[in-house]
Amino acid sequence: SRFEVGLRSRGGSSAPCPGLSPLSDRVRSRRRMEEAMLDEGGGQGDNEMRITTAGKVHNYLRYAMMLLNEKKLETVKLSAAGNAINKCISVVEILKRKVPQLHQWNFIESREVSTSKSGQYGASSRHISCLSVVLSRSPNVHPQTDEHGYQPPSSE
Repeated sequence: SRFEVGLRSRGGSSAPCPGLSPLSDRVRSRRRMEEAMLDEGGGQGDNEMRITTAGKVHNYLRYAMMLLNEKKLETVKLSAAGNAINKCISVVEILKRKVPQLHQWNFIESREVSTSKSGQYGASSRHISCLSVVLSRSPNVHPQTDEHGYQPPSSE
């Protein structure tokens, strides 16, 4: 193609991204792993949000506020894996301040992900941390209000 011809004329290889640093390869593969981890959790319902490193906090907040206020849903579930966990926690804390009387349940797990690419020898795997947070106006969503991971609404 014309793009490949342009690369060859500059002395580069016919690879689609010459000069791509190994760090950006790792960042790209980490994002793919995070998305794969979230996809393993099953289908996404109307009240579920998958937080990724690429998304913006204000977009997640706007969507969650729309689910809770306009659609009048009782619960919202936010899921994140890997480096997106920090963003998920930020979204949850801001939501709890904007929407009063939200009960919170946190579920943390570690999942194993294969990191070997097709055609490579020696399969390897990594463990990725995953966080799921359920926010609800009702305390009856999960009966485990006395277990670890439950946070009652703030009294502010």
